[in-house]
Amino acid sequence: MLAAMRWWLVALCACGRVNFDPLGGGSSGDGGGSAGDGGGSSGDGSVQSGDGDLCQTATVIDIDQLLPTDLATAADDYPGSICGNGIDIVFRIDIPNAGNYTVSLTTQFGGVESVSAMCPPPVQGSCHGFGATQTDNNTVPFATGANYIVIDRTMGTGTGLTITVH
Repeated sequence: MLAAMRWWLVALCACGRVNFDPLGGGSSGDGGGSAGDGGGSSGDGSVQSGDGDLCQTATVIDIDQLLPTDLATAADDYPGSICGNGIDIVFRIDIPNAGNYTVSLTTQFGGVESVSAMCPPPVQGSCHGFGATQTDNNTVPFATGANYIVIDRTMGTGTGLTITVH
């Protein structure tokens, strides 16, 4: 009887630690795996979100700034909520005057771009697909003030991209 209780106690203690992760997301303050960032659950191989991967940590770019970057630390933070369903990265640009601006992307992957004054952008936002290894120019209306550009990788395995807004 005592041996059976000992195994029951060991099994009970082990079950309570199945999801325990002392080094996992959530401890870095970025939302980690507890805020729906897709930390590995979407099959993208990501553990937690990196800088520029969430609306709150969007990479700030300026008009006419050529910015090379990548999706290496990206996760699928907004699965199915924008235009595509893959790992994504967020940029923020402050526009002085509302009007049409062109987003130029050169990527190592195919995907979808969304531009909106809200982040995350609504599903019915401005969605534009692009292919890999080519420069894609998409002219879209921007509002005065903060605007967000979400790049969602939907095809391929590359991570590199270059973005310019002019």
